[in-house]
This record gives sequence, structure tokens and C-alpha cells, in this order.
Amino acid sequence: MNYKDPALHFKVDIGFPRPKPSRSQELKERIAILRASRSNPELERLSRTKQLEVSLKEVQEEWLKTAGPFHIRRVAEHYGVYDDLFGDAYFIPRVMLDVHYKLTGDSYLPVHRGNVIKPSEAETVPEVTYVSEPNSLWTLILTNPDGHLTQKDAEYVHWLVGNIPGNDISRGEVVWSYLQPFPPRGTGFHRLVFILYKQEKRMDYSQLKKEGPCLQLEKRTFQTLDFYRERQDDITPAGLAFFQSDWDVSVTDFFHDTLNMEEPIFEYDFPEPYIRPQTWFPLRQPFNLYMDKYRDPKQVTKEYLMKKLKKVHPFKKPDPPPMFPNAFRIDNRRVPSWLRVEMKKDRLGWGRINDVVFVASHKAPVKSVTVFKEKYGRQLQRMLHKNAGKSHAVYNPLLGLFRTELQNLYFRNNATEITQSEITSGLLSLSCDSNSIRAVSPSGLAACRSV
Repeated sequence: MNYKDPALHFKVDIGFPRPKPSRSQELKERIAILRASRSNPELERLSRTKQLEVSLKEVQEEWLKTAGPFHIRRVAEHYGVYDDLFGDAYFIPRVMLDVHYKLTGDSYLPVHRGNVIKPSEAETVPEVTYVSEPNSLWTLILTNPDGHLTQKDAEYVHWLVGNIPGNDISRGEVVWSYLQPFPPRGTGFHRLVFILYKQEKRMDYSQLKKEGPCLQLEKRTFQTLDFYRERQDDITPAGLAFFQSDWDVSVTDFFHDTLNMEEPIFEYDFPEPYIRPQTWFPLRQPFNLYMDKYRDPKQVTKEYLMKKLKKVHPFKKPDPPPMFPNAFRIDNRRVPSWLRVEMKKDRLGWGRINDVVFVASHKAPVKSVTVFKEKYGRQLQRMLHKNAGKSHAVYNPLLGLFRTELQNLYFRNNATEITQSEITSGLLSLSCDSNSIRAVSPSGLAACRSV
């Protein structure tokens, strides 16, 4: 599906060529190292006793000089960095970028190749270092190919510093000031890519330069490929580092307080699941799950809700679950397999019934405790007088409705008029006046019949 014909879709290397050291010189150095290691008795002793320590810093430096750039290229291709930024071009990062975000105190968060950094951790300007000649000029860009809100194939440039003398970024020309990552909610991980270009001469960025913080996102619209094409004779990509970032709470404050705009929220529109035509004798399929596929989802949800409401009491705690649910025996001879599975799920708390939430059974929602009293006080009064002396089971339907209304009232008003503790413990104390009664427990209902 993703195959591309190499004869038509070939890649062009736009980076620096690979240095070609003398083969004989490399061989001489390798032989010298082997001879020195073999003639060192202390090294042999430490190796045999498993006490030889290897310097990780030296290993990393050797990796960066040999196979490191090619490994970084493979990682960048895996994340689609070259395809989305340069199209049919690529480069091997010959200059190693060392990027760190400073956290609290002396702690730093490094940028490697695709590690995750939250927007709250990347609010400040990072520290970027690299090895270069003091008289050379460089350009550093931080771009986001995944975050543009209005254009499909565009990017947002988060930072651009040009004409950097050597590796002193503080002396460079700030074309776009630093802007923290702001991946909107629901868009997943965004790639933030650092690209280091080596300049052949001093560049003129006056047409791109934006004064101040530049908080208008449209003015930060950017195209890495167009930027490179216009200056390909004077700049060459040499360094690469990138990280991923997804939404956190700080993004909401950034949109509202810094960008002064409404925060965009994205949701994925899932297609309707395919249901094959119904058959007379479905083989190897649970009976109840097969039939539920062809029923109205509202009817299935209502059935689960009624099943769950049977076990809910408005003023009593639910029965504690058994310590060993599967220890109770099921008669396999009289119970079909699909029903056995349902019984086990019910004991273990598995299945869709546990995902069903209580919803109000009326159209007009209860908005305050006062409206709640007016709505149900008279209903409960009439039921008490009509069923005086009867079992308390008569009141269970209305009590379940009370429980539902109180829960919805709590979540809707965010505990401004009724707290969660009032719902769970005493639930709600209704005064025994002309419009309502005091409802604390089923025994309390019977005690208020004289109202």
C-alpha cells in the first residue's frame, strides 16, 4: 500500500557528503589499538575478573563519528520527518545538535530523536549547543509540520535564528522569537523538529523577520521546502533533532491568555461499524451478543440500565462483592454457555453494564434543590397516603428516580447547591412541610406518613 517505485520516487541527498578518510590510515589506527590492548596485562586482568569499566562518553563520541548519523537518519525516516519537510530529499546529520530544556533547579530535559516532551516542559527557550568553527555562520529553525490549524500542508515556525556566529546562538539574528508547543486537544502527538543549516555567507532575512513575540499564528505559517529552495545555494542542512508533544492543561491557558483566542478541540468521527447480514443459524457466536447487534442500541442500553437499577438503593450502600466471585458453582447442565459467561461477567464486574450511567428519565432537568422539592414532594406524598401500611418495596421506583435526579443535579451544578457527601450518606433532607417530606431511609418514609 505504501510502496513507492524507486525508479520514480528516488531520494536526493541535500546534505554534506560523507568524509572519505584514507583506508590505509584507518587500518593502521585499528591495528595500533589492537596491539596496545593485547600488550596491556592490566586490561586483560580487569576483563577476566569482570571489573573492566567502559566509558560511555567515549562510546557515544565514537558512535557519533561512525554510525550515529546514519542511525539518526533512519529514525527520522521512520517518523516521516524528511517526507513532510523536504519531500523527495533527505540529508545525513553530520553535526550533532545538543538541545536541552531547563526545568526546575539544575535539572534539564534533553531532546533526542522522538522523545515525548510536554508543552508545560517546553515553555522556555531551550539551550542548543553544537561543535563548529568560530568563523562559520549557521541558521537554526524549530518547526511543527503537524500543527497548522487552517492549511493542510503548512507548518508553524516556532523559532528561527539566523546568522549565528559559531555556536553562540545568543549573538544570532532572531527572525521569529521562540513560541512554545501548543498541540490542540484531540490531535495526538505533534513533531517539533530542530534543523541546523550551515551558511555559505551572511543571509538576508529582513523579509521574514517579525518584530516582537508574533502571537498571530497566520504570520508564523512556514514551509521548510520553500525556505530551502529559495536559499539552497547558500545554506546546507547539517543538524537534526526532534521531539514529540501532545496536549496538556497548559495548552488551554496558552490559547486563552497568550494567544487570546478560543482553544480548538478536535474529535474523531468514527464510521459506523459494519454489521453483516443476519443468518438463520450463526455458528460459534454467543447468542446474546449476536442478537444485540441487530437491536436498537437505545433498547439495549435501557435494558442494561434497568438491570443495574434493580441493584441500586438510594439510601443504602451497595452489597459488597464476594471475595472469590468464581468460587460459586454454576450448573453447567441447565445453564447455556452464553448465560454462564454473562453470570461470570456480572460477578466480576465486566461488560457493558458497568459502563451504563444514570440518566434522567424526564425531559425537563432538575436545576436546583428547590425545584427538586416542588417536583417530587407531592408525588411522594400521594404515594405514601395511597399505600399506607404496605411494604416499603412500593416506594423503590420513586426512590430510584430520586437517586438519579440527585446525581444529575450534582454533576450539572458542579456541587454548587448540593455536595457529593449529601448524596452518598444522607442523600438529601427534605423538610416535612406541605410540599415535601423528610426522606432519609425507607423507615423514615413510613414515619412521615402523617404529613
